[in-house]
Amino acid sequence: MSSRSSWFEVKEILDKIFLISEPGHTEWINSYLLKTEPPVLIDTGMGIGDISRVVHPLLGKEDLGDILVINTHSHYDHIGGNHLFRKIAIYDNEKELLYAPQKKEIMDYIIDEKNFTRQPPAEFDPTNFKIFPSQATRLLKDGDIIELNDRSIEIIHAPGHSPGSICLFDDENKVLFSGDVIYEGPLYAHLEGSNLKTYYKTMKKLRQNWQSKITKILPAHNEVPLVPMVIERMEKAFEQILNGTAEFALENDIKRYSFKRFSVLTK
Repeated sequence: MSSRSSWFEVKEILDKIFLISEPGHTEWINSYLLKTEPPVLIDTGMGIGDISRVVHPLLGKEDLGDILVINTHSHYDHIGGNHLFRKIAIYDNEKELLYAPQKKEIMDYIIDEKNFTRQPPAEFDPTNFKIFPSQATRLLKDGDIIELNDRSIEIIHAPGHSPGSICLFDDENKVLFSGDVIYEGPLYAHLEGSNLKTYYKTMKKLRQNWQSKITKILPAHNEVPLVPMVIERMEKAFEQILNGTAEFALENDIKRYSFKRFSVLTK
């Protein structure tokens, strides 16, 4: 099943797992709805469009109070629709960032018309756009299990991109929701709170402990799905960067290390 609204594209990619993507912005953010009991929404997008209007018909009910939003981390493009929902879960060390003001350069970047590849929804007003603050109602730790009616979701602490980045493992479908830890495109290890060595340790952990259990990776950006072998390739890339054998191009104060289908940005 697939459909398209004025902003979101929706597709059922696995049984009871819906991809809700925003390909009209250069961020191309992917959120995921698990049609379980209770329902789970992994990330809430950029806030450019009202993601709750997509979730309503998918679940077939008006009251969305029982939906558990799980943020893979606190960056603006993953929490934009948080304020539309009542239950928010995030890793413990990023809870305060949910209600921290967004920097002006981030807001300017979001609304810059050069970053739109399709017309934004009619209700989008760039002059008054903001990321509304939200508050966590549940704090997550590494190894936490979220029990649903037909599956369990395990929380995997996966820092490096941000201190509280997580991946989620769906034991029923053998799927890894990878957030911003793994995706095709530029991996950001240069941001405030990012750490290259920690990112490498996360990739090693995912390869050693999880790669053999996974059949698909569902990332928070760009193309879906990815094959599990990408974890091993990214681990090797980080290792080459750290041991000084990888080549880079200098872009202002940022080093870009280019590999097949992804790159790594560092300071």
